[in-house]
Amino acid sequence: MICGKVYYQMIYLILIIGVIIAGCSKKASEPGENNGNPEINDMLVDTLATIETVALFKNLKTIAATKVLFGHQDDLAYGIGWVAEPGRSDVKEVCGDYPAVYGWDLGDIQNPANLDGVNFNQMRGWIKEVFNRGGINTISMHLDNPVTNNDAWDNTPAVAAILPGGNRHESYLHTLELIANFLKSLKTDENTYIPIILRLYHEHNHSWAWWGANSCTVEEYNAECKKAVMRYTNIWNDLTEKMGYWVD
Repeated sequence: MICGKVYYQMIYLILIIGVIIAGCSKKASEPGENNGNPEINDMLVDTLATIETVALFKNLKTIAATKVLFGHQDDLAYGIGWVAEPGRSDVKEVCGDYPAVYGWDLGDIQNPANLDGVNFNQMRGWIKEVFNRGGINTISMHLDNPVTNNDAWDNTPAVAAILPGGNRHESYLHTLELIANFLKSLKTDENTYIPIILRLYHEHNHSWAWWGANSCTVEEYNAECKKAVMRYTNIWNDLTEKMGYWVD
């Protein structure tokens, strides 16, 4: 659920707009690039961000002045007494309309369904549905602890092991490649990339996760975000070359 004071809530949403699934590649005529003439802007880390991404940022900035956006995790996937029924939403059934913000998660990306039991193929469809309705998609990554293979809430130190030179670095790159491929598959019927607010290693100042404050140093955390995540393969480079290293 999205809550809190308007200013801090919207700053939070804007900062984590590490977003920018669309327009991250340098290839000509990428989806959303306006026929090879990318939208130029002076407000985002990516000055060549797609029209859709720039519109999302501008809308968030405008809305922040007077409104709060309400959100719900897995809103279209399941609810009280139902699972994956087209058109259903507990929020809509209680409040009369769909939420503005939708949360999804890429934990267990190696499996057909995520850690909450949401099928990834269906998730793609729901993300497209949200975008077509004018909603905002956010994606978090509650990935298993790469050292112990237990869930994300096992805060056994692991970040050092997945940095370059660590004994779990190569295996972790495979997981990140699966994530990169999933994100690049999020397109409309017109083959336009759907902008996503990507929540990498979120709530890192808490201690509950293996990337949290008690499980790694600030230097290790920053290195993981900037090197192991952002620069690990050509696939991820194409996807994130213009992204800022923002996390929430």
